[in-house]
Amino acid sequence: LVLIDAGIYHGGPPGFLKYFFFPFDVLAARSFYTKGARARSLQNSYYNQSMITDELVNNYLKPAGTPGAAAVVARMNKFASIRHEDISRRLRVPTLLVWGRYDKIVPVSDAERLNREINGSQLVIIDEAGHMVQEEKPNEVADAILKFLK
Repeated sequence: LVLIDAGIYHGGPPGFLKYFFFPFDVLAARSFYTKGARARSLQNSYYNQSMITDELVNNYLKPAGTPGAAAVVARMNKFASIRHEDISRRLRVPTLLVWGRYDKIVPVSDAERLNREINGSQLVIIDEAGHMVQEEKPNEVADAILKFLK
């Protein structure tokens, strides 16, 4: 199992979203697909702010054109707002944790906690990366995964 900046304890949407029901859940999810909301989200997700271009923001907005996209985000929000604090104790598979050192969404302290709680896990913290470590440092993430799989 490879977890990259996993929001097990923190991160994700506000907890109150789990109480939203149709059509309010879908309306809230649609706000996720506005240019301003996506740009703010990406600013919190990237350590290297120069990577956040209009093209990147527009690429993140593309799924909004997919039929049912807001409904999918609404369901994801409902599930993600439920905390999974006991999941780490139930994992019984080799697990790699990859984290961006400057993740503002899911702090490195969560990675350290997961590493303590998942028996035999390995933690790789990548410098000069935030929550989108796989996009900011793809080679380092790939190297960590390949090393883990060997």
